[in-house]
Amino acid sequence: MKKRALLLLATLSLYSEEIRYGHGTMDFSGGFLGLNKTISESVDIYSIEENHKNIFSSNVFYSFNLTLYDSKKLKQMQNIYNTGINQAVSWMPFVSGDIFVPTIDYRIKGVDASISIGYDLIHKSENSYFGVAPYLGINLPTISSSSDNSFVSIPDNIDTSVLKDFYKASDTDITTFKLGASFYSSYEIKKSISIYLNGAYAYQTGSIANSYINSDFSVDGTYSSLDAGLKFSPLDKDYKLLGITLSPRLYMTLGAKYDKWDIDDVALDISGLNLKTPKSTMSIENKSAYFGVGYSF
Repeated sequence: MKKRALLLLATLSLYSEEIRYGHGTMDFSGGFLGLNKTISESVDIYSIEENHKNIFSSNVFYSFNLTLYDSKKLKQMQNIYNTGINQAVSWMPFVSGDIFVPTIDYRIKGVDASISIGYDLIHKSENSYFGVAPYLGINLPTISSSSDNSFVSIPDNIDTSVLKDFYKASDTDITTFKLGASFYSSYEIKKSISIYLNGAYAYQTGSIANSYINSDFSVDGTYSSLDAGLKFSPLDKDYKLLGITLSPRLYMTLGAKYDKWDIDDVALDISGLNLKTPKSTMSIENKSAYFGVGYSF
């Protein structure tokens, strides 16, 4: 299915395509033992996409997106576990008092792709429209986690050497398929300059697998996004060739995008203690500004 989707996106890009570079902030929370607060780091985002392209002169349009994203290391200071966890390991002869664990580094990178084929309810021109469409996508993030063996505010009577085998480096691979609805809108302020706003909301389902604890289980959740920006089209002229109207377009975009993936009921214990932990919502949230260059025929 992934190969077919990539082939379809490559075919569509022959007719229109925009290349974007974005930079912003990634927020990550939940799903892992001890990850009870949101951690943030910068993220680079590279995209190939088409916001909205009508098929011939009809109100039917298509939209597609292929995005690569990569965060820096998101660092979680996990100092003292709660009373429940302390009680769970109280039988261990080498542990006394509170359980202290090292700082955990997370790095999130992956691929997100989507496609929509819809209909313009309002269509005044190629830069003034409002359309709706079903939304189909796939998200493939990998979360790399490892300990850097640093400790903070640990009393002298705590033996941290017993923690050296905790939190082995591992990768958590997530695969989710998204199905929902989307809208696409644009308004031409003046010739060659327009503003646009697009959004999507989808249900997602898939699986999570971790290499260290050999886990593989099904998950569900939601996805939402908003994309707003300014479009400038310096080349905006139609040409006649052998009775055929050609409409080459070269344009630039400047905008901001928000994406959020919420995955429900996740509990990953990569500590090596095999603890039963309560399930929570794993959330990955991107907020970025971008610049793009595109063309269409």
